[in-house]
This record gives sequence, C-alpha cells and structure tokens, in this order.
Amino acid sequence: MQLFSSEQSGLLSNLCSDSLGKTSYLQRNALATSHTQSPSLAWEKSPLPSRKSFSPRTIADLSTLPSDWPEIEYLSVGASFGLQENYVTGAPHDTNQYGTFVAAIFAPLSRGDISFSSPDTIDQPLINPNWLTHSTDQQVAVAAYKRAREVFLTPVMQKVTVGPEIYPGTQVQTDEEILDTIRLSLITVCHAAAANKMGRKEDTMAIIDSKCRVYGVERLRVVDASSFPFLPPGHRMSTVYALAEKIADDIRNGGQNNGGTSPISHSQP
Repeated sequence: MQLFSSEQSGLLSNLCSDSLGKTSYLQRNALATSHTQSPSLAWEKSPLPSRKSFSPRTIADLSTLPSDWPEIEYLSVGASFGLQENYVTGAPHDTNQYGTFVAAIFAPLSRGDISFSSPDTIDQPLINPNWLTHSTDQQVAVAAYKRAREVFLTPVMQKVTVGPEIYPGTQVQTDEEILDTIRLSLITVCHAAAANKMGRKEDTMAIIDSKCRVYGVERLRVVDASSFPFLPPGHRMSTVYALAEKIADDIRNGGQNNGGTSPISHSQP
C-alpha cells in the first residue's frame, strides 16, 4: 500500500479533503491521512528564566519530581488549532499555510472528580476535570505558552513565517491574559489518567491495590491508564503495556483478590 502525506493546514481548510482522500484511496490504494498529527515531539522541565518567576510554592511542588521527569511537552503541528473546538470549521479557510506549536503540562497537580448522576448505570456520570485549579499548574502553563511563542521568534522560524501571530494575537501579553487564553483553548491531549487510583487500603481516594485489584470487589481488576496514582512522564501507552505485563504475570502466578471498601473514583487530567 502506498502512503502519501498532505500538509495538515491544507487538509483542515479544505472541507472537501475527506472526499478527496477517499477518492485517492479508491483510485490509487493510498491513504491521504495516514501520517501522524505531529512530526516532532519534545519534553523539558520549565526553562530557568521562567522558573525565576515561579512562586515558592510552585518551586517546592516541582522539586518533588525526579530530575529527569519532564513538566512540559511540545508538539509541532502544520495547522491552525485556534480554540480547538472544531479543527475543520474553526480553521482559517484561505490559501495560507499555518503552523501551531502546542504545549502540554505533563506533571499536573489539579485534580478532578467523577461521580454518579443516578443509580441507573445507563445515565452518564458527572465528570469534573477541574483543570488549572492548582496555582502550580497555572504558572507552568503560562511558562509553557511563553516558551512556545519563543520558538516562533527564533531565526530559523523567522525564515519561514510571514506576518504576526494569528491566534491569540500579539495583544495577549500579561500572565493573566495568557492564562485566560489557555483556559479557553485547553484540551486533554487524550492522556487522561488516574480515575481509578492505585493506593493503600487506608487511602480513601484509592480504588485498587498494587496488583490492580479493586477494593471490596472479588475477581475484578482495573489495568489501564486509569490505574495510575499519578500521571507518569511521557505518553501513556508504553507505561500501560508495562503495567499490563506485570499484572498478567501476577495473574498467571496465582494472585488472589482482596477485600476492602471502594469509594467513588477521582480523575487526573
């Protein structure tokens, strides 16, 4: 099968791109949308200039992380993300090409919660992600946003960019304005975790033990990204695989369930 890549900005700005992609596949056995969303990824701790403006509490919170544990991820995308409400209808529909440098918080301290809306399992649960409610997350998010802007001001990027910043615009400058902008455009980047926290039995927030066995329920384990007690660094998939292999070995070795009390679970975005 032949694979070919189209620049994402063009795909999003062309409302007919989906039908064009189907035509290419049917006629040439090729996939127009087979390439990854982001051609490059990078991780780092908050850069030193930003850390100098952090509050003592933020410095103390971040100091609890290992020295090789990144706090921020960056993704380069050949398209305009804007408010991220709808990548097709929200994209600029013109002949220009756009680029976005996305920043993601990888050690969030804000905590959300999930609760039942009714005794009926058919009814959807109540999910409150509680994003950016912790002051440390707010400061790291603003620092990451500024860092992303710095990338476009480098000599290399100045050679390939034309005109001023499209979104949110250069008029957004203060930390308060940047934080307001982040709140409007924040998404999970599909890495939500810790909805069924692993922890000790006496921890009222813990759902499962170290072998992923649900407290108070016989013969039930939860083995996925929701099992983590916190967000591990990097992307989740490899960590989930490692956890799954560990628990599979435990099951093969005859691991038994245990009793306990299972409270409503809480999530970490």
